[in-house]
Amino acid sequence: HMNEPPVNTLKGPKVVFCYELEPPPAPTPTPTATAEPTPSTGTVSGIVWEDRNANGQMDAGETGLAGAEVSLWQSTTEVTSTVTGESGMFSFVVMPGAYKIREADRGGYYSSTPNDLDVQVTAGSTVQADFGDYPAIEMYLPVVTK
Repeated sequence: HMNEPPVNTLKGPKVVFCYELEPPPAPTPTPTATAEPTPSTGTVSGIVWEDRNANGQMDAGETGLAGAEVSLWQSTTEVTSTVTGESGMFSFVVMPGAYKIREADRGGYYSSTPNDLDVQVTAGSTVQADFGDYPAIEMYLPVVTK
């Protein structure tokens, strides 16, 4: 009896099961992080201000100084320069590296801060370089003749 097919011992009508499968849920779109481009430049910015009390600090009421020349140097070479506008602000966008920012005193003004600042600029960074100038005090002395 070993080679005989198995005998169906179930009696009754044949039952067919039907399953309705739900379609799989649509994949939720996952936002793909877009790589931000790596910045290749940095910025040097600052202000030249009228340091009325000549203390080297920008105090309340002291404002930007228009007409000051600010230059950007790399080693012994002047790369570029600008003249400050009404706000006294300036800005240079540069490749990473070591620079000197030089402010030339406007006529009738003296510096309350160093005129040369050494800065190190890295990609994506902003380096601050501020300069204070105070007005020269004009004095008139009477001339006494005998």
